[in-house]
Amino acid sequence: MDSTLHKVTISEEAKFDYEHCLIVLENPGEDDLPLFRFPNEIKAELEEYIQNHSKNKSKHYFRVRHYDEKMEDYLLLFVKRSWKMATMQNWTVVGICFEYDWDEELEEDGFYRNWYETKINDLAKDDWVEAKRIRAEMESLIAELEEIEEIEHEFKKQQEHDRRFGTKGTKRVQAQPKQVASRREWVKSELRILKERLRTAESKTDFH
Repeated sequence: MDSTLHKVTISEEAKFDYEHCLIVLENPGEDDLPLFRFPNEIKAELEEYIQNHSKNKSKHYFRVRHYDEKMEDYLLLFVKRSWKMATMQNWTVVGICFEYDWDEELEEDGFYRNWYETKINDLAKDDWVEAKRIRAEMESLIAELEEIEEIEHEFKKQQEHDRRFGTKGTKRVQAQPKQVASRREWVKSELRILKERLRTAESKTDFH
């Protein structure tokens, strides 16, 4: 019988995912992001799940499906093994996304690993230079996102042309839309993180 006690910690990044990134809003403004408290029952339910599912206890990383009543949809929790002391094994929820947003190929390509390993840095008080730098990074990413959307629009036009005339591009050309979509999701993820960092910076400074 396994005598190990399994405890779960929710990272700040996972709380950010839940509180700021998982609510679908139409054209939200900077002050329109909902601020929900992270539900404590997720932590308790996950601890019970790990305790009762031996196949995950030996893993260093796994995903678990969770139905969220507030959102009325399934989420995926990304869980990593953390430190162990005596008979207590600690696990950390490092990221959360909607189940339908998960893609096996992106998982294999390391997209999600890069995402959940990105940290939200706590900015120093009165560091208005850092806030200004974050804005510049956001402007650059927004410009890139606009370019990606234009490229995807051209892909769709080409696909429609191919359907109408029965032509088919090379395998390399066919692979490009998926690569572009992967980059789009990464850019959007980075923008969400930078937006939260900017809100944190501006809450600590007088610079706007």
